[in-house]
Amino acid sequence: MSLADASATVDRDAADWTSFEIPPQYKFDARIALAMSAVMLTEQNNRSTPQACTIARFHGQKANELVPELVRNLDFNEADKSRLHGFLLQIAARVRVSCPDSPSP
Repeated sequence: MSLADASATVDRDAADWTSFEIPPQYKFDARIALAMSAVMLTEQNNRSTPQACTIARFHGQKANELVPELVRNLDFNEADKSRLHGFLLQIAARVRVSCPDSPSP
């Protein structure tokens, strides 16, 4: 395979990926994982860096923004909505433990 062939393959793959829609439940899971990883992997003495806290808050907020779409697409009932709300409260509480000097989603 020549370099030109490799470039054509990359261009073709990039075109495929831009047309692919990721389901909201996977986006939600990724956002939660990124938020938790940011604080937990940088934590020392129960404190994360300001940068990690900012990343965690950003991804936590983006996960919260996906909730209406999740509820619609997955046909959540009231119990499902309540469990999801409780889960998000636990994530926010965990971020606050590592980032006590800043608000979290």
